[in-house]
Amino acid sequence: MASRFLPFTETDPAESAAELATRFASDGYLFAKGLIEAQKIDLIREGTVDELKTHGFVTQDATNPIWSGKVPEGDEVLPEGPIITNIARTGMLGDLSRSPELIVLLEKVLGGEIFAWQDSDARLRIVLGPAASREGSTDAPKFSFSTPPHQDFFFFRPVRFCTVWIPLMYIDEPTGGLTLRKDAHQEGLHQTWWKGKEFLGAAETLEQAREWAKSGAVAVAGTTRPPDADQQKPWLRSNFDVGDALIIDPLMIHAGVPNHSNLVRLSADFRYQRQGTETHWESLNTMEYAGEYFSGVLECLDEYDLKPGLYENVWEKMRLSGPENSASIPERVRALVDEMQ
Repeated sequence: MASRFLPFTETDPAESAAELATRFASDGYLFAKGLIEAQKIDLIREGTVDELKTHGFVTQDATNPIWSGKVPEGDEVLPEGPIITNIARTGMLGDLSRSPELIVLLEKVLGGEIFAWQDSDARLRIVLGPAASREGSTDAPKFSFSTPPHQDFFFFRPVRFCTVWIPLMYIDEPTGGLTLRKDAHQEGLHQTWWKGKEFLGAAETLEQAREWAKSGAVAVAGTTRPPDADQQKPWLRSNFDVGDALIIDPLMIHAGVPNHSNLVRLSADFRYQRQGTETHWESLNTMEYAGEYFSGVLECLDEYDLKPGLYENVWEKMRLSGPENSASIPERVRALVDEMQ
């Protein structure tokens, strides 16, 4: 069966810094096959599979992460949950993020010494199969599903950085992986939508944007509107092997491809920027610290009966500005609600 995606153009890491930087600016991504030492990744995958077995998500006699069919409860597969917490404690993901072969390539692409964001130890992504879809289990954590189309720049604007996505296993098209919308990094920041605390991302068509608006969703940032259906650009995707690395411009629209296999899909993603450039508060903190702050903000917002639009925009301002020592979360939320309503 023919793929619905166009393949990535592969990158030769031996190219000069000027050639790599030009290609990255032009294409919005670099796809380096076999860049990273496979043994580092194998250890992370094996440790993760053991944790998934302990918590009943992978069949006990499997060497590959064959999904047992269990649907997560609570935070089981979230960054603050027991599986990712135990993997984070090993430091293996942090070591992977600092792989010399990856850092050398990033220094060539970004033009200088690299600052790796401090949340790398917990940047593990666990994506379950089709039976755990939104339709199949609406109460399951959204982290267990594929992410919608979005731009990472939205979350950390105006910081300039790049995301590196690394598969922790062989990922074919049924297992999904990551897809990029061709040339989307050249279009500016797209309208980015939330519905309450649910992240919808960037609409793929004007019709989808209108449907979201009718349902009460709100675009909290971005000015670029989605195209009409007949103007959509193709999506790019290739099969991923252990050792591959996909480097992504922050304005590139990308999305998780749904996992239609019998496997639990495992990947990692890290963020980097050139040393000494403007950064974001999340880059200096662990995922646990950020997660606790976000949970506190959302719990506070849920105490108010806010109309659509106000909830999302207060959440966006709190999320982007981060913790502040001068005022508590409830005080800041109350001030924003009073200011914006």
